[in-house]
Amino acid sequence: MNNIIQFEKYYKPPEEIIQMENKRIKLSLGKTINVGNYESIRVDLDLSGEIGDSEFADAIEDLSDECHELLKHEIEVAITKHHEG
Repeated sequence: MNNIIQFEKYYKPPEEIIQMENKRIKLSLGKTINVGNYESIRVDLDLSGEIGDSEFADAIEDLSDECHELLKHEIEVAITKHHEG
């Protein structure tokens, strides 16, 4: 009986648990591109964002899509600069 009283004293149902106010996620991607003649270019990208009210999986998917698009763009810019320089 004593164990049950202690459990009820310290247990809080999920709806009573305080939710985090600052929910942030971070995603890092990188890619190495061989540009020939034993040379390569490395592009690394870190993005972070607040989740807000969205679900974690949705927030990860959105940030991942944004990160992949930005990485593609930065690779194109780096290759162009390499060929121009």
